[in-house]
Amino acid sequence: GKSSILKPNQDLVSQFCDSERFQVEEVIDIPQARVKSLDQLIEEGYIRQIDFIKLDAQGSEYGILNGGRKHVLPNLIGAQVEVEFEPVYENQPLFNEVDQLMRNHGFQLMDIRRSYWKRKDFQNFAGKGQLIFGDALYFKRFNHFDAEGQSSNGRTPSKREQLIKQLIVALVYQMFDYAVGLLKTGASHGLLNGEESCLYLKELSQVSHKGLGTYTSFFGRLHRASQTVLNKLKPQSYLGWADSDREIGNIRDK
Repeated sequence: GKSSILKPNQDLVSQFCDSERFQVEEVIDIPQARVKSLDQLIEEGYIRQIDFIKLDAQGSEYGILNGGRKHVLPNLIGAQVEVEFEPVYENQPLFNEVDQLMRNHGFQLMDIRRSYWKRKDFQNFAGKGQLIFGDALYFKRFNHFDAEGQSSNGRTPSKREQLIKQLIVALVYQMFDYAVGLLKTGASHGLLNGEESCLYLKELSQVSHKGLGTYTSFFGRLHRASQTVLNKLKPQSYLGWADSDREIGNIRDK
């Protein structure tokens, strides 16, 4: 709560434990000229391409995503975004606005890892507190393969390349049903030949029962490599006054 560009909503946070962490200690003036949107970063060559994005920006997630609606969201294959169900910060967009933005750009909500806060003097009571925020997981809908991609840097990823990247993300989160849907979509669009599709479907069936961590197939090796990266992005847990779901997708990310 100490690194937001938005002012904390003291009327809300003061009701809950550890509200002192939302006390404003210093206000830093950032010139507008130093702030660039995702689209500007791509247009000016600072970033070549974004495939997947994980956002935890203390209430600014909508603004960041909205700043990429021209060049980033059309080619983005997935996102894990922190969303608020209550206004932790003043005048911040809530989950419904983030969700509508993502749906308008061809994404579907796959899962939400919910986080609950307990009110002061009640943290030792059994049960969970109030739903305050969560991490929303979005994947692109299958029908985006029917549309042409967009790029500002002269390079639009091929549909086969996008398919493989989406498979990787699906396997990171162990969303096997989505991965199977991708394989069937890829086959119907001619992005995978019949032999590839059958082989991958067979491997997915095996790893979904045996577990990716112990399986030695292509998907198993791919999963272990991606988990190394994901483990470095795990958030810290809370200290008793709050509780969260342990999984997002089908992986434990806390």
